[in-house]
Amino acid sequence: MTTRRSLRLVALVVCASFVLAVAPLPVSATMALPDAPTISNPNNQLTRDGNVVISGTLDGNTDELRFVTPTQDTTMAVSSGATTYTATVSIPVAREASLITVTPSNAAGPGLPAVLSAFNLGAVPGYATFVLVDKYDFTLYVITNDVVGFQRPVAIGMPGAQTPTGTWILGPGQRMRPSTTSWGVMRLPLMRYQTRHVRVRVRARVRGHVRWVRRWKHRRVLVKTSYYIHGTNDPDSIGTMASHGCIRMYNADVVTFSTLVGRWPVVIRN
Repeated sequence: MTTRRSLRLVALVVCASFVLAVAPLPVSATMALPDAPTISNPNNQLTRDGNVVISGTLDGNTDELRFVTPTQDTTMAVSSGATTYTATVSIPVAREASLITVTPSNAAGPGLPAVLSAFNLGAVPGYATFVLVDKYDFTLYVITNDVVGFQRPVAIGMPGAQTPTGTWILGPGQRMRPSTTSWGVMRLPLMRYQTRHVRVRVRARVRGHVRWVRRWKHRRVLVKTSYYIHGTNDPDSIGTMASHGCIRMYNADVVTFSTLVGRWPVVIRN
C-alpha cells in the first residue's frame, strides 16, 4: 500500500514538473526593458510661448512614453516598432531651468529616462543673440539662437537711482586699474544710437575737381551712456538693489561675460 502511494506521488511530481517546463513564461519575463530614448533638443533651450516641442529616437522596443515637467505629467502611446517620436510639453515661467524627463516603458516595465533642461523666461525679444537683464529676478542671461548659454546673478540700481529699462547696445570691455575698485576689474558700457550733427568725409566737386572734403551731416551714431555692466568690490551687494543704475556682477563673472559677447543688444526689463 505504501509502495503504491509512493509511486502515485512520484508520478504527480513528474507531471507537475513537465507542465511547468512547457508552460509559457509571462511576457514581462521574456521582454527586455526599453533603452533610454535620445533627445535631439539642446539643453537650456529657450521657449517663447511656454511650450517645448521635444523630438528624438527610440530603440523600437517602446510601447509608451511618459513626459514629466514641473506642470505636466502625461503619457503618449508609441506605434509598434517606432524609432522616432515628437511631443509638445509645457513648462512654467521660472528663473531657473525646468527639467523635462522622458521615460520609455513596455510590458516589462519602465526603462531609464532621458532628461532635458529648458527655460521659459516669459515674453522676450526675437533677437538671434542678445543679453537679457531681468531686474525682478536680479539675473543676467546671455541667449544665442534660443539657447541660454550663460546665467549669473547681478545687482541693480537702488531706490532713487533705478536701473532704467529698455534696449541698449553693449560696448567693448575696459579693464580697470587696481585702484579703481568701484568698477571692479572690468566695465562694459551700455550704448545707444543717437542722431548727431557730425563732420564726415564726403566726395564733392570743388572748383571743377572731385575731392574728399569734410561736411556737417546728421548721422545716427552709437554713443556711451552713463550706465555700465561692471564688476564690484562689494560681492555682498549682488542680488540686491545697491548700484547707482549700473548692472553689477561678481568680478569673475564679468570677466567671463566679456569673453562671450560682442556688440549685442542688451534688454533690461522689470
